[in-house]
Amino acid sequence: MASLDDVWRKSRRSLENGNCVELRAVDGRVQVRDSADPGPFLTFEKAQFAAFLAAVANREFDRP
Repeated sequence: MASLDDVWRKSRRSLENGNCVELRAVDGRVQVRDSADPGPFLTFEKAQFAAFLAAVANREFDRP
């Protein structure tokens, strides 16, 4: 049985059209994949992912 941390999750705000990103925590890392193509995934250290989320919240990736 999978633990809660290694279950893929998507945002509650995701649409049901299958175009979303899923996340899971495994061995102290965060893994990210495309729900439409659930094979490959990217792996980040939790601190790296937290820094990315902070940058998004600070609108650092917004277009000028």
